[in-house]
Amino acid sequence: MSDRESSDDGGEESPFEVDGGSFVPEAPPERVDETVEVPEAPTPEPPQPVSVPEPEQHRIFAGTGISWAFVFGVILTVAIIILAVQNTDPVPVTLYFWETEAPLIIVMLVTALVAILIDEMIGLVIRRRKRRIMAEREELRRLRAKADTDDSSVE
Repeated sequence: MSDRESSDDGGEESPFEVDGGSFVPEAPPERVDETVEVPEAPTPEPPQPVSVPEPEQHRIFAGTGISWAFVFGVILTVAIIILAVQNTDPVPVTLYFWETEAPLIIVMLVTALVAILIDEMIGLVIRRRKRRIMAEREELRRLRAKADTDDSSVE
């Protein structure tokens, strides 16, 4: 038997109003202070590592120990010191109208230093020229790509 039929018979009234089915309780429900125990979820076990055979490894000494450049620098420094000790005899140095005497090792070291400086200055000029050319080529590629996309969007 439905709620409407029971209310028509004059029996107990329904807690629902008849005017549209909205819920209107007659009295607030009683509060129950019971604690409900919720079972704890089992803790997942951590995944076990999978044993994978390691491939054969080759030892590479990169960035550790003494580098070949350091060894070469030490050998070169020792050679220059030996050269300086053995060549202390003064030699005449003439540059156009200027003439003087200097130890042979000083003449050799100054000559080497001047040669290194000239080499680096020439290298600097060449590197700047190459960088400028590469930048111009990259800009040309970029502009051509932009022009190609603009042309395809016009069509």
